[in-house]
Amino acid sequence: MIWLVTQGDYSDYRIVHAFSNEDAATQHAKQWNATGPSDHFRVEAHELLTEPPELSMIYYASWENHGHDKVWSASWFREAAELEGRLDRLEARQYNDDAVRRGLVGFLCYSLDPEKAMKIVSDARAKHLAQEAGL
Repeated sequence: MIWLVTQGDYSDYRIVHAFSNEDAATQHAKQWNATGPSDHFRVEAHELLTEPPELSMIYYASWENHGHDKVWSASWFREAAELEGRLDRLEARQYNDDAVRRGLVGFLCYSLDPEKAMKIVSDARAKHLAQEAGL
């Protein structure tokens, strides 16, 4: 493992230093954080690789009750096997106030097989709609 002291978010994100020891990284971040309220330094743990990881194409299918019905997409993921078949329920609070007012609900599934992802999302959609209908 390596520990990175980082600062900022999104386009301002940067790695300040890398450490082989968590205690040293934590101490360094605390020292920087003590210098002023404007910057916040964090410690992130990352696996130190000796070989490039194998990348796999993973597909995801999604459904939302207000908006798109079936969306296909694909991305390269290092941890594709860990995501296989995972179904996430999307809630309005994860989006914005408008989504909360509309009562947005949705599902997102990841799979190495696009048909499997769509089947899992379709089953979750059918179950959700049946529960809404009181069945």
